[in-house]
Amino acid sequence: MPLFVAMWLAVLVGLAGLPTPSRAQGIEWIRQFGTSTEDQAAGVARDSTAVYVSGFTWGVFPGQTNAGLQDAYVRKYDANGTEQWTRQFGSTGGDRAFAVAADSTGVYVVGWTSGALPGQTYLGGVSDVFVRKYDANGNVLWTRQFGTAARDGANGVAVDGSGSVYVGGYTTGTLPGQLTNAGLYDSFVRKYDTNGTEQWTRQFGQLPTGDDAVHGVAADSTGVYVGGRLLGTLPGQTAAGGYDAFVRKYNGGGTEQWTRQFGTTGNDAVNGLAADSTGVYVTGGTEGALPGQTSAGLGVRDAFVRKYDANGTEQWTRQFGTRAQDEAFGVAADASGVHVVGTAGFALPGLPSSTVGQVFARKYDANGAERATQQFGAGGSEAGTGVAADATGIYVSGHTNGRIPGQTFLGSSDAFAVKLGIPAELIVRPEGLKFSGLVGGSADHQALQIGASGGAIAWSATATLLNGTGWLTVSPPSGTATASTPSKVGVEVNFGAFAEAGLYQAVIVIRDTTRGAAVRVPVAVAVSPARSRLLLSQSSFVFRMREGGAAPPQTLRIFNGGLGDLNWTIPANLTAPQNWLRFSALSGTSSAGRLGASSTILSISGTGLGAGVYQALVPVSAPGATNDPQLASVTLHVVPAPTAASAEMSPNGMVFVAGQGGAAPAAQTLTVSNNGGGSLSFQLQATTVSGGNWLTAAPATGSAAAGPATVQVSANHAGLTGGIYRGRITATYSSGGTEDTEVVLAVSTDPVAPQRELPTAAVCAPQEMELVITSIGNGSVLSVSFPRPLLATVVDSCGSAVSNATVVANVETRSITLRGVGNGLYSETWTPERESSSVAVSFTALHSTYSTVQRSVTVSTVAAAGQVSLPAMLPDGVVEGAGFTPQRPLAPGGIISIFGSRFAASDRFATRVPLERDLDGVSVRIGNENAPLYFAGPSQINAQMPLGVQAGGSVSVVVNVGGKLTAPQSYAIAPAQPGIFIAGSNGAILDGQSRLITAANPARIGDTLQIYTTGLGETDPPAKTGEAAPAFSRVLLPVTVTVGGIESPVVYQGLAPGFVGLYQVNVVLPSTVTPGDAVPVVVQQNGIVSNPDLPATIPVR
Repeated sequence: MPLFVAMWLAVLVGLAGLPTPSRAQGIEWIRQFGTSTEDQAAGVARDSTAVYVSGFTWGVFPGQTNAGLQDAYVRKYDANGTEQWTRQFGSTGGDRAFAVAADSTGVYVVGWTSGALPGQTYLGGVSDVFVRKYDANGNVLWTRQFGTAARDGANGVAVDGSGSVYVGGYTTGTLPGQLTNAGLYDSFVRKYDTNGTEQWTRQFGQLPTGDDAVHGVAADSTGVYVGGRLLGTLPGQTAAGGYDAFVRKYNGGGTEQWTRQFGTTGNDAVNGLAADSTGVYVTGGTEGALPGQTSAGLGVRDAFVRKYDANGTEQWTRQFGTRAQDEAFGVAADASGVHVVGTAGFALPGLPSSTVGQVFARKYDANGAERATQQFGAGGSEAGTGVAADATGIYVSGHTNGRIPGQTFLGSSDAFAVKLGIPAELIVRPEGLKFSGLVGGSADHQALQIGASGGAIAWSATATLLNGTGWLTVSPPSGTATASTPSKVGVEVNFGAFAEAGLYQAVIVIRDTTRGAAVRVPVAVAVSPARSRLLLSQSSFVFRMREGGAAPPQTLRIFNGGLGDLNWTIPANLTAPQNWLRFSALSGTSSAGRLGASSTILSISGTGLGAGVYQALVPVSAPGATNDPQLASVTLHVVPAPTAASAEMSPNGMVFVAGQGGAAPAAQTLTVSNNGGGSLSFQLQATTVSGGNWLTAAPATGSAAAGPATVQVSANHAGLTGGIYRGRITATYSSGGTEDTEVVLAVSTDPVAPQRELPTAAVCAPQEMELVITSIGNGSVLSVSFPRPLLATVVDSCGSAVSNATVVANVETRSITLRGVGNGLYSETWTPERESSSVAVSFTALHSTYSTVQRSVTVSTVAAAGQVSLPAMLPDGVVEGAGFTPQRPLAPGGIISIFGSRFAASDRFATRVPLERDLDGVSVRIGNENAPLYFAGPSQINAQMPLGVQAGGSVSVVVNVGGKLTAPQSYAIAPAQPGIFIAGSNGAILDGQSRLITAANPARIGDTLQIYTTGLGETDPPAKTGEAAPAFSRVLLPVTVTVGGIESPVVYQGLAPGFVGLYQVNVVLPSTVTPGDAVPVVVQQNGIVSNPDLPATIPVR
């Protein structure tokens, strides 16, 4: 067991690389070319009409002339792979081109030369850098050769939207105007304008014997990113050992913005970079395990891709490979995802072992989920060296020493260019479904939307119940979807099929019937006894005001999603330390039903408060409820009085309901606030989409200084027929900008307006539904890292609340499913991650009967005043800590992993047992208590779910970092949720001698295996939260284990003695198990299987 202690801790800090099924990208065309000697392609670029490949040759291309020894070249193909022209060039010495970039004015090629290019001067060293620009017809526009009297070369080039050209490489001398060379090799980056005029140069490295080089360059509107490898330590950084990888950003003027040095104790390098509006992607190779990753290459070399945001904060890392040497050389980013190319020694995981070819192309989405992988080639020594992308596919350059199928091998080594098509991809939203209801209750409905990218997909839908019987139905079972015409699948849960309360689970699988790719949609159903269920209208509130100012009040509504009366309370002593926060009521009663909500009004007393951020965590308790308590966070941001005027309008959506021929609905109040200094004036304009001038706002002009201004919004439905009408209030601010409040008017054919829920005998027959976004609107300005409630109301054309819709928001490449809390209100929280002048937030409402409704708004996200930032959890960012399966419930006593940003400043580990509940100022509140912590890092926390949390209920999770709070998130609790830990490329499983099972120490038939898991639930004798497990503490719910699909005898199932939250399952390996390199091991408990997304395997001999 002592051997496992270190591994246990290491596993607990593993980052969740959540895998998704890989799909092949079809080859549309491939061109293998060269001479009878050695030829290589080192880079590829794309413009609006053509593809450019650059590299070098020792021979002579048709129609070209060899200048001497090896020459550089650039070749142009059209989009169909037809060669347009080739330009071979060089000096009497050796010449190589290593990178190429293109824009609307031409194509840029960079590399090194050991002579004088035409019209240039050779500086007499080993080699010089060259940069050459061609026009689209292959005419040379300009050439620049530069360097020192030593060795110089360029490895990367990029061009930004303004035509500026950035070149990166290395020098062993001192470039003109730069400081003396810091070591053996220095890195450099140089900027030219589009005409070849040098703008600036930056040379950098470390003393005394540094060895540095830029390998790749990327550019965007904010500056230039360079990356490569170094031996030493850059200023302000820490060396990991051996050669490290690095990334550095300069702004357009050449000022360093940030540097990131990273790696392992082996040798590491960045080889390629790509930038988009969200940040920069770097790719390369590593000889160890990058932080939070596992080595796939058994100590040889793995490929990796890492994403940083524009400010240099790591977003995610993915390390991958085979048991041989693997390396990534190129990366490109477009709207469809991130594309990485390189070389793999064997077939990458998930591809058939019979895969031929070492060139790989892999696609990730913007959040780091693998979407597609392809390997191709001749099967010899070969590599993919560069990648470019457009809307129709990706383009890969490289070289091979064999014949690619369908091509001709010309000599020692050939170059190639390939276009891979973008296959149609299943897109299923939401990614998981959650239901709640009563034992024996009526059926409830939600829906899934099935879309496709890249073409049409024929799909099938099947449902598998993991426990219980006969309670789930999906319809229709099949269909066809495209990007423009998505399909819809209705999902029905029959609560009448449940005989007892509990947490029931199922999986819906949507499968591409042509290509075989599949998407799993977990379904969790909380079935309650005849008791109340506590639901909050929102889990976070944000108030903004200037010093000495005022903020408009906000309302928390408390719903009862169960039976009977729900008596809720807020602690009276909460207001004592938080004397800026006031509640209109600290207790109340909510009756069952969607109209039975009660409320309390939150208001702010800002007297004496200085500039800064103030937060409070509000527990709302309801003894007897199945999910008592629930948490809400309140954030007050007080900005300095001199801050510029900053307007905010609320709400950003309104719903009016009227009966045809009846009285006009009551007016509603619109508030305009100035969250900054000075005075703010505004003008309002009311417009309607249809129905004439039924919408008014009065007064139409006003001002807001220290306090908010109020406006009355009215809807006059006189003369309107039954149906739904949309309108808009647009505010134009004196501080600049506009903001919208959307208005929906539902006119019922009943003469009396309904109270948002119609009686069953109502005359009005609804024909459609409508969604209105109430918490953000077009033109809203949001602060990065501050939580923003996403609230939407759904009504039908008769004005009734639609409380059985499925509402999904998509923003910043993430999908967020809103919770239905009652009376047609859907609620969740979004925390903006990065600054942007234009962020699209789209909402989709799905229903089993009504047509799908999609609405979107465009907002901007800015740094908070005072550059304040708060910690944030990712949406659905809490997962069980072994299999990292998303969208699953959590289990009592299990190890959980929380993913997000701005947690601990650096890695912090637990130092004792019982576990600390605070690690360097970081704590996690779960329900009523702070959870024991194993680890806290900048983007991940590992904690124990407290024992005793109620299965079938839900708990709120909040991260506290030095008093700064995340928005709470709510998670369902299941009796058990098994997960097997992963160690390296295998399961964390020991043999009978307590040795880790690896390829060098495979499992043997007849061995007793020790499988280390978490999430197996309550035990007898019971353990205590955060404390070491007693001996022979066996699980209450029995476990079964299969190895290679064969059920294996279980000889022990319980907590690992002396550990916290760690379970151990011992099994005997049956003789009927078929040996193999990766034999799957599955633990099943209460119908739930372990690791559906991150399989645990072992080698068996």
